[in-house]
Amino acid sequence: MNSRKQVASSFTSATQIPISKEILETPVVTTIVSSSDEEEEMSFEADLWVSLTKTGKQKTPNMIRNDLQKYIDECKENGTSSQAKIVKSLAVDNDSFRKFMNPKNYPDQWSATKNETYWAATKLLEKVKHEKKSTKVATVSSARSKRKTSDSPCISQKKTKSELRSDLKALIARVHAVPNVAQNGGVYDSCTEVVAKIKKFLNRDGMTKALFLEAVLGGVNPHILAKFLAGKKQDQCETIVYRTAYVFFEKLRILEGRKKSKARNINEERYPQGFSLTKK
Repeated sequence: MNSRKQVASSFTSATQIPISKEILETPVVTTIVSSSDEEEEMSFEADLWVSLTKTGKQKTPNMIRNDLQKYIDECKENGTSSQAKIVKSLAVDNDSFRKFMNPKNYPDQWSATKNETYWAATKLLEKVKHEKKSTKVATVSSARSKRKTSDSPCISQKKTKSELRSDLKALIARVHAVPNVAQNGGVYDSCTEVVAKIKKFLNRDGMTKALFLEAVLGGVNPHILAKFLAGKKQDQCETIVYRTAYVFFEKLRILEGRKKSKARNINEERYPQGFSLTKK
């Protein structure tokens, strides 16, 4: 949050000198992870992520406020959620939310970036966008798969749960066998990023929390995993789940031949020794 305040302060300080409105509304933001970064599907979970427009400029508080209000109205209309639930998901208090949603509180709109609601809303809106895109892709893929199945009767049937579980166990064994990843080395993903990777892995066909606890985490108590998944920022950095899961996903990345994401490279630059594993 400190880094965000530093970014926000750069906007407000810009109003102290006679510069053009165009420049004022186009703040320079350094060391950010763009929503266009396709190297990591969940890049918006990164601590330094900033939502950008199609032209590469940071989205203004007014844009975020309008998009958030549209999302709230949409959820109310289709009955999927309420304003109270959405505010709760933002993890901000009601006073901060109400203040942010009233543009009259910010004669200089960029000063609204000091309100946590701005940053929480940008991530929520990007997450909603990501989920809608994933659902659309899954629907198209499913339709294509059905067409192929009907046109090709020789295609094998869907694997059973037992077969999927067996395949996952084999994959996990291959991951554990990847060499040259130190068990006691630096951790270069934040807790938030590791949580996102765990949730994504748990969504694989056939994967269960029980199998994940047993095969990936080595028999960790389920309550410890649940507490880690529900954590905020780095408050669960001391748990064994953090390091163990990080090492597993680092080996998985190497096994699958994927490059490091922009967020990962930024973390390595900012924390040469890795994230702290001790609460501050």
